[in-house]
Amino acid sequence: MITTKEAFGKKFEFGMDIHMDSDTNNIYVPCENENGVLCMTIEGQALWFTPLSGLPCGITEIQGTLCVAECFNGCLHAITKEGEFLRRLLDKEDMRGKPDYVCYGQDGKLYVTCSYYLYDVKQDICFVYTISGDISIN
Repeated sequence: MITTKEAFGKKFEFGMDIHMDSDTNNIYVPCENENGVLCMTIEGQALWFTPLSGLPCGITEIQGTLCVAECFNGCLHAITKEGEFLRRLLDKEDMRGKPDYVCYGQDGKLYVTCSYYLYDVKQDICFVYTISGDISIN
């Protein structure tokens, strides 16, 4: 199911994944048609939009920073809760597939589901990464 939101002169489409900030109740959604992340209040007011280089799929929070998975580019980005792009956490050389969804566990590990094709057959797998240090530092 695709949901749409008109803001900033654009019509944003988002689907399967969202992240809600427990402190502010702001909602962060990967926008598939505009290749970026949209931040909204729970009332639906758009606060900001940050463009990314490819199709964003999954989103989670690590140490107060948003982690966004890009499906086709095979990378994970770090952005602030104010929409500032910080850096790539992992890129396609680090990933073993194309990331779909991400989850940061209480054990301090980043769980990433990935899709890849082996002999033209789609395989879905989950990888576990350990994120060390402060990810908000460039």
